[in-house]
Amino acid sequence: MDHDPAIADLVIADMETRKRLGAERYRKPLTVDSSAFDDRDPLQEAYEEVLDESVYLRWAMIERARLLAELAEQKRLNLLLAERVQICSELLGKKAERKGCWRGKRLLQSCADTD
Repeated sequence: MDHDPAIADLVIADMETRKRLGAERYRKPLTVDSSAFDDRDPLQEAYEEVLDESVYLRWAMIERARLLAELAEQKRLNLLLAERVQICSELLGKKAERKGCWRGKRLLQSCADTD
């Protein structure tokens, strides 16, 4: 049986990837030793990362709202179409009954095009 991975395992895998990327980019691991930061301030770095993240979060929120609006419009149109199909079916059925076009529960094709 195929199981989805645990979210924590996915996060750990992402952290390993980021660790490798950081080692390649900065040529040394980030450690508790303050000299590893050189002239970088960890609070400033974290704050700037949060600002970047807020841009992506806002973008995702806008995209989600757009998709939900499209979905709501599609549902509205589907309901409208279903209503129109029902009305047409009822009208066609009444017309066919007057002309004797029903055979069992089936409308004869020759009557579908008549007035």
